[in-house]
Amino acid sequence: MLNQRNTDRYKLIAKATYMIHIYIGGRLGNQLFQYAFVRMLQYHNPNVEVAWHWDRVLKRGEKEDGWENSLVYFNTVDTQNVSEPQLTFIQKVCLKLYWLKYPYHGTRELCIKYQRRWGKLLGKVGVYYNERGYFPFQNKISRKRNILIRGYFESPKYFAEIDHLLRKEIQPKFPLLQHNQSLMHTIEDTNSICVSIRRGDFVTDNNFRKRYYICDKRYFDRAIEYMQSNIQNPVFIFFSDDIEWVKKNLLYDAVCFYERGDDPVWEKLRLMYSCKHFIISNSTFSWWAQHLGQYEKKMVVAPARWFNSPIQPDLYEENWIKIAVD
Repeated sequence: MLNQRNTDRYKLIAKATYMIHIYIGGRLGNQLFQYAFVRMLQYHNPNVEVAWHWDRVLKRGEKEDGWENSLVYFNTVDTQNVSEPQLTFIQKVCLKLYWLKYPYHGTRELCIKYQRRWGKLLGKVGVYYNERGYFPFQNKISRKRNILIRGYFESPKYFAEIDHLLRKEIQPKFPLLQHNQSLMHTIEDTNSICVSIRRGDFVTDNNFRKRYYICDKRYFDRAIEYMQSNIQNPVFIFFSDDIEWVKKNLLYDAVCFYERGDDPVWEKLRLMYSCKHFIISNSTFSWWAQHLGQYEKKMVVAPARWFNSPIQPDLYEENWIKIAVD
């Protein structure tokens, strides 16, 4: 049952003459990019209401596998679920036409050019839609219609000016778990290097494997070697959704520690971003860990290619070290 606070909020939403409707997709890494985009719009439109739609996430899978509203574990603004309204007829038509002619097998430049051309049209019907690259949407939104947002908005360019605000909000609400006290001391007192290994559906799902399986053992071997050559007394802290595979297959002549693998997502992210340096996978969760890292001299090693596709995201930050992938 909704508490009184949420009931009053939904009444306010129902009375609003215009508002932002965000249709969230993905797990925490994706959710944080979408949250950042919405917060940027709120920053420029402080009186606008936001309705958060979580049906795409909640119907996708089990809560235990991360298919939940994971933002509630952080000091974010209220992101409770609202189910209605749906897309209008004209918005649905425009989106269907958009995907009908999308150049799926084109170059990254062609895809971005296509998005830019359609972005102007979609914006006129109150839709901010983005799946690839970066599109410079207008920050000031129309007060004449609801704005519907759908996509992943995976680029730091969207929220650069409010990055200081996001760093405060993307902090866990809960204290460090007792069993991680020793690991956190190691992270803080050494030249700790977060090594993030994404496996899961990247290796178990054939379609995902073809598209996203970039960071294999050879990539991590090269990345570890690079860090050993460039960081004095490195200490590697391994994080993975399959930590037992990591222990058996990624063996190095180095000081290594391993996160348990069963920590809640908010705890895992905190441990990761507390490290000084990073070896990341082609994962949005990995991306946020390195982005939130505060060490001034941090070094970030990343795969030179993010997807097995000519379409690449606008995720690479300045000064990243790109390691070749086969």
